[in-house]
Amino acid sequence: MTAKQFFLSVFLIACFIAACKTSTKKEEEKPTPDVLTKTNPCDSPKTVKELLACAKTVGTVKKDSIQVKLGSDFNQGCGTAWNPNDTVLVISYVDSISLWRVNEKKNVPGKYQGHWFTNFSAKDSGYTKEETLHRFALNPCPIDSLSWTNCTCTPKKQNVDSVIRYEVQAKLGPNQQLRFGIVGKSPFGDGGEMQWHMTSRRKPPYRQLQEIRWE
Repeated sequence: MTAKQFFLSVFLIACFIAACKTSTKKEEEKPTPDVLTKTNPCDSPKTVKELLACAKTVGTVKKDSIQVKLGSDFNQGCGTAWNPNDTVLVISYVDSISLWRVNEKKNVPGKYQGHWFTNFSAKDSGYTKEETLHRFALNPCPIDSLSWTNCTCTPKKQNVDSVIRYEVQAKLGPNQQLRFGIVGKSPFGDGGEMQWHMTSRRKPPYRQLQEIRWE
């Protein structure tokens, strides 16, 4: 091999190595897809921004209505509806919104029951009654008045078919103050779902859109 051929070979090898490094660098700099990106804003939101993104899936939130609290600000006794350290928002909506809830008893016009709602039909989503009871940490013996203060059922839990008998879609009017966050763990269940709590203690000011018998 002549000197000219030798230097040409060295040059070509150097060019090849440089090209490989450039290619590797481009591969490293290429943005990788975020496999953890949530497609549903209501999948376990934690921050205020994430909670608001979920809240906005059902309507336009009034900006001047937003208050940021902790679950511990609202929990009392067995009513540990929120995890103490979780963020809970106090919000209201510009327009009416449609939400869902499960009921033990059939609603009577003008005497609608319940202040707790979610943004989907548990029945249509394929949840069993047992899963619904657990995921929303519902009292498994609501007819036992003592269960609301001592967090236990005496003498035993009711049959789930008597606790969840109906599912209601309701229309809540605008400007209604709501607490909003993730259902907390309580003696009644692990929670984990999103919920809207109507803070008014008057009979619930909402209009029933449909009531489904959950067989």
